[in-house]
Amino acid sequence: MTRLMFKAARSEANNTLVKLEHTEQARAKLSEELTAAQQAWNAAYEKIHFKHQQEMKGLEDQVTELYRSRSQEVEDLQSSLRIAKAEYRIAVQFCDGSCLHNCNDCPFFLIHLSFKMVKTVVVDARAHMLGRLASIVAKQILSGHHIVMTRCEEITISGGLVRQKMKYERFLRKRMNTNPTRGPFHFRAPSRIFWRTVRGMVPHKTKRGAAALERLKCFDGVPAPYDKVKRLVVPDALKALRLQQGHRFCKLGDLSAAVGWKHQATLKELEVKRKAKSAKFYEAKKKLGQLRAKAIATVEATKA
Repeated sequence: MTRLMFKAARSEANNTLVKLEHTEQARAKLSEELTAAQQAWNAAYEKIHFKHQQEMKGLEDQVTELYRSRSQEVEDLQSSLRIAKAEYRIAVQFCDGSCLHNCNDCPFFLIHLSFKMVKTVVVDARAHMLGRLASIVAKQILSGHHIVMTRCEEITISGGLVRQKMKYERFLRKRMNTNPTRGPFHFRAPSRIFWRTVRGMVPHKTKRGAAALERLKCFDGVPAPYDKVKRLVVPDALKALRLQQGHRFCKLGDLSAAVGWKHQATLKELEVKRKAKSAKFYEAKKKLGQLRAKAIATVEATKA
């Protein structure tokens, strides 16, 4: 009985040894397959990486070549623009600008047409000196710029209100003896007073001067759509920079109201509404900017 048990145990041990040998062989084979797969993966990665580098280099070369070609085109355009400007300056010396309206036979017609300016500059006239601002605006509209003046009632005049009112009343007494309806015409609105001031600095009886005045628009307050447009200032005409400290001054709106303008109260109500609307828009814009900055900071923190 004992001999049979020993024989069975030895047979089982032999079977276990055989299984272990098979397992070791399978493990060795699997290790070889893993090594081969790793080598194949490394080779494929190197191939793809090399191909990607080649593609990136090709793209960089294309971008560089495109930039060079565009730079050359820009230089050519700038050169053409300089030549055209020189021709335009020569043309202006021999043409008064009437060919823009009714003379297609003028040799400078196309030059005038190509340099016709369409950009409009919106100016906030608040706290500007009347004469200085008018002279600068007159020069710009004669040069071809389109200008829109807003808040003309806030223009400043040097000298007290009483003195300016007396001067304007003397101006109101100027009239034609035989038929006063033929002029001179006396404006009361601040925008029209400023427009007349600019007109006195422009040769308005010529075609060139009349065309320049057509490029100027003056408004009391800030009407639509200019309430949503960026408004500029003229530093050379600002009261803070040009009027001596302590010198008396008055506003054009107050002078107009003193000589017969009847819409000052209405304009003030409209300005209060406009400023409230602008303040509301600015607060919303500021909150949106804060949220955007916060979102950008969160994204950058996540990337880090």
